[in-house]
Amino acid sequence: MVIPLILAALFGLMTPIWTDFLGAMFSMVAVLTGFSINSLVLLNRHSQDGAYEAKTKVVDQTKDFSLYSILSGVVLLITLTLGYLIVESNIPQLVPSDWSLPITLLQGVSVVVYFILAHYLAMLLVITHRLYTLVHTDALS
Repeated sequence: MVIPLILAALFGLMTPIWTDFLGAMFSMVAVLTGFSINSLVLLNRHSQDGAYEAKTKVVDQTKDFSLYSILSGVVLLITLTLGYLIVESNIPQLVPSDWSLPITLLQGVSVVVYFILAHYLAMLLVITHRLYTLVHTDALS
């Protein structure tokens, strides 16, 4: 949790989000969330009859990670949509110029988007590792 937060703060303050980035990220996250749904469907086919308890536990944990990544992906899609609306709207210009804020609204939204994105990508790495382990240890048969 600390590393994604540090990366999000650095990137969010130094490089705020922009429209083309949001469009690319929206497409990427939608496809990757679809892959997570597909992995969950494939894992649900696993029969627990005659399987070792350790194998069943690993499959169940991988299902939990897949469900969490789907939830994170949906939250990220919502955040990207809100970020796009803020980038394209005039909301940042509505803040009076005499207010001395340490960061702009766009930088704050950028930190949130980058944090959720880093967390989501880390979760996908965990799922990929678990699926690789399940396939190569023959846990699904």
